[in-house]
Amino acid sequence: MERIARIAMPAIGGFLVIGNAPARAQDYVDAAAKPYEVLGGIGVAIVFLAAGWLVFLRGWKARRLAAASKGWPSTIGAVESATIEKRTTNVEDRTLIYYMPQIKYSYAADGKTYRGQTIKIGFEKERHPSQKEASDYIARYAPGSGPTVRFDPNDPQTAVLELGQVGGGPKIFSGAIFILVGIASLVFVIWTISLPTD
Repeated sequence: MERIARIAMPAIGGFLVIGNAPARAQDYVDAAAKPYEVLGGIGVAIVFLAAGWLVFLRGWKARRLAAASKGWPSTIGAVESATIEKRTTNVEDRTLIYYMPQIKYSYAADGKTYRGQTIKIGFEKERHPSQKEASDYIARYAPGSGPTVRFDPNDPQTAVLELGQVGGGPKIFSGAIFILVGIASLVFVIWTISLPTD
């Protein structure tokens, strides 16, 4: 996403020029509005619109699935393993360490046995800053225990141990921002084409 943002800066910058100084915007268009730049602006707009729509749909799907899971049938499952995965991520030249609970469980639905790993919808985005905190969390899911498992009656392979979801809201917000940037870029390109160049 950072690469996309860097590519889009000229288009966004040009768009901001429109509202701040029309005369300077006219000079910019006269000097720089060339076919390949117009095509580049359209390309940037399409990338932002596509990426934004994809992220938005993922967030929307997570929220809808979480809402639907409240009405799913439940059964008693069996925890097969409960471990903690150490992960790292880089943020502003810093390496951050966090810990993710990893739980594998089995359950029966419609006369068949299934295996699942989803604790909560979107839980892969939930980060515990310390190993102790992650350990305290999975203590409730000790191997051999029998937690309640909710499964989708239309797709029994989809199941959760906990209701709710994580990350759906931020994805919807981020997707909407990208879509707005894509629309702004496209409007700027259309505005650029409509202006005289001499």
